[in-house]
Amino acid sequence: MVESENLYTYVNNTKTFTLLPPSDFQFSPDSYCHFTADFKGRTFESDCLLIINHEKIYLNLLNPLGSSLGEIVFDGKSVKSQSSVLPKSLKAEYIIADIQYIFYDFEKIAAALGKKGLRFLKTSEWIYENDGSSREILTGRMIQDGKSTISEIRYSESEVTLENKLRGYSYKIEGQFNIK
Repeated sequence: MVESENLYTYVNNTKTFTLLPPSDFQFSPDSYCHFTADFKGRTFESDCLLIINHEKIYLNLLNPLGSSLGEIVFDGKSVKSQSSVLPKSLKAEYIIADIQYIFYDFEKIAAALGKKGLRFLKTSEWIYENDGSSREILTGRMIQDGKSTISEIRYSESEVTLENKLRGYSYKIEGQFNIK
């Protein structure tokens, strides 16, 4: 198991993001999901157990028989990872940061990135019901440095996709989401 007390990541080549405590999540996925990652033409797919609560972020990648291929745990003090399939050079805190961009409280992420001169934006659409009521549905988020988009997140009922345009990778998490 690799343990890191490094609780920040580089959003771009000069600006950092400090991981927020587990208690700052806004919504969490259904715990059982399907995870797909693409990096420069290479694809990795796995079922996974993703738990986000006030105490931790827990990601366990599973093979088709349900055995663990690797796990990442963030408890607010350190990031622990162990995997037979993820590259040794992959820093688990970057996966935790991406999970936070997707599932954490918008205002808290925006404030943390804003302190570094970055913008965190959200997109939404209004749904109009037959009874005359309306509600706003979150459709996406993005991280920008000036006018340049670093990462873009898109939400639907059954999946969320994060595309890091700067670093050339993307994640897709399929499951049931209670997106607010």
